[in-house]
Amino acid sequence: NEDRDDHLRGRDFLNSRRHPLVLFEATGFLPNEERSGGELKGDLTLLGATHSVTLDIKLNKIAKYPFGHRKETLGLSATAELNRSQWGMDYGVSNEWLVTQLNYVSSLRLFKNKLVRAESL
Repeated sequence: NEDRDDHLRGRDFLNSRRHPLVLFEATGFLPNEERSGGELKGDLTLLGATHSVTLDIKLNKIAKYPFGHRKETLGLSATAELNRSQWGMDYGVSNEWLVTQLNYVSSLRLFKNKLVRAESL
């Protein structure tokens, strides 16, 4: 729905004109005993404010990617519970129309890429 998406990008939520970048910078990873995932700690910058968050990581698969680059690829799931009010996103909270706690869920595919050094002639 275009109206909903515009509202989410607007000042009540993401304020994407003023803060076009959402940034997560990892600060550490603690693998679980099975080494099938763990906790990824980092700093999330949203609406110009930075707060520490912990993502629960699950390793879904390691295999050669079946399309395109065919490189060995990690398939991961990341989840976290975020308090949007922590970043000043309070729209709809005081009148209890919306909750402040959000469940964040993401799927990621990562592969190792070689850095090619460019030299000037």
